[in-house]
Amino acid sequence: MLTRLLNGLFLALSTRPVMILTGLALLLITCVLGLEQWHFVMQYWGIHPDEHTIEEIEEAIDGLGLVYVAIGVYLEERETLRHLAHRHKHHTTEELPREVYLNEVAHQNGMGLLLMGLFMEVVMLALKLPDRIVYTHGFEAHCVAGCIVMSAICVAILFDFLKDYIKTYFGIIGDDHATTSSVSTEA
Repeated sequence: MLTRLLNGLFLALSTRPVMILTGLALLLITCVLGLEQWHFVMQYWGIHPDEHTIEEIEEAIDGLGLVYVAIGVYLEERETLRHLAHRHKHHTTEELPREVYLNEVAHQNGMGLLLMGLFMEVVMLALKLPDRIVYTHGFEAHCVAGCIVMSAICVAILFDFLKDYIKTYFGIIGDDHATTSSVSTEA
């Protein structure tokens, strides 16, 4: 019973609509927190903010970095989720070219989000360390600006992911614009 429930969950989580909605939700979260980061940098560039303000922006960026890591792992493991959902099927079928393509897109973009999220967390960790270990006094806005750049890279990754997933609804697979139809192009 539990296995069937998990298989259904795995299959549902690996569908195109759920993956697209996840990407759109992450895009929205990134925009909201990106604006918060931008306001921090504009307000505190060249001056040292109070400890409470630093803690707030650290928590926001840490949270965003953690979300990037989690969603990155989720996207990366799309193929594994699909495999687990189908592991009790007695028949073996080759994956459709579309599914292979979607797995590759999810893996590549998931890895990008994962790495950017980890880098953001490392930058925020450096701010939390005592100044005798890593001197960051007065460089808080610079570190946040670096995280803005990483967030912008994540936005580009998300747009690429969404573009590739959405175009499969129109029968376009990969950069060569091959279609899933069986129309032969041979002479």
